[in-house]
Amino acid sequence: MIREIKGYALLQGARGTPPCDIEALADALVALSRFAYARRNDFSSVEINPLLALPEGSGALALDAVLLPTA
Repeated sequence: MIREIKGYALLQGARGTPPCDIEALADALVALSRFAYARRNDFSSVEINPLLALPEGSGALALDAVLLPTA
């Protein structure tokens, strides 16, 4: 799924930047999905934006997150 996004070439390294840690990015997305599913009755919305993909071997980092509790 990550390979299908328009910006995938940038994640592979572009304009002299190193490739991103795509495995860590995928792991973060899976963890977010599992969390959202497990807590689906507690939150009406879960958002991470931006999610920074660090250089290969360095992980991924959520710079901001918003969780809206269910009313």
